[in-house]
Amino acid sequence: MGRERRSFPARTAGGERDRSRPADRHVVPDGFERVLVAHEPVSGLHAVIAIHDTTLGPALGGVRIAPYPDQGTAVDDRCRLARTMTLKAAIVGLDLGGGWSVIVGDPAVDRTEDRLRAHGRFIARLGGNFIPVNDVGTRQEDIAVIGRETSPVCDRGDPSPFTALGVVAAIRACLLATDGHGDLSGIRVAIQGTGNVGSSLARLLAAEGADLIVADVDVGRAERVARELGARVVDPDAILSVSCDVLAPCALGGVIND
Repeated sequence: MGRERRSFPARTAGGERDRSRPADRHVVPDGFERVLVAHEPVSGLHAVIAIHDTTLGPALGGVRIAPYPDQGTAVDDRCRLARTMTLKAAIVGLDLGGGWSVIVGDPAVDRTEDRLRAHGRFIARLGGNFIPVNDVGTRQEDIAVIGRETSPVCDRGDPSPFTALGVVAAIRACLLATDGHGDLSGIRVAIQGTGNVGSSLARLLAAEGADLIVADVDVGRAERVARELGARVVDPDAILSVSCDVLAPCALGGVIND
């Protein structure tokens, strides 16, 4: 691509013994550089990291904590997100590649300091070629904990509002292409997921006068956003079939299919 590849030195916590067993190499899909799976019995960490492409530089990607029915599903999800991150970084001209990671578990009970630090040691094995940022189930504070075991990490400022801003721009562009205008006032938008990105998107759209319908598997979270912004809450199973002008999937991936 015409750019010099950059790499950063890895940092691990000095003097602490890494009690996890070596990461298992999973079957690497075509076009990917590495897919690793780690288990650490002491902390209970079960994690997957997928590195898609580091031609332009180290792989930037999220740390997601989510339950998966099996390891294959977790690997497939990581690979899909890692490939997308490679494209996004290249499109905007960053000297970065694409990767993604997951801690398999329930963020309500499994987002512990021991597990996050174990994930940091797992990331450190990649020698600075994976730069983590928060994603579904994690916060900026969690990335700072991971940063006690590896470097670099993205723990200075939540990227979610900027992701939401990009979604607003995409919605406006679609309206321009279909209706000839980019006015969001009165447009009915159904938002699936009111986490870091979904809640930021809802606030931006509400400020533009959009009519909002929201849903989340965490009903309390959806209700809080609805109270704040005057949105209507529907069941998560109903959000994909409600009458709306725009559907904004801000939950897990793979929502849009043929």
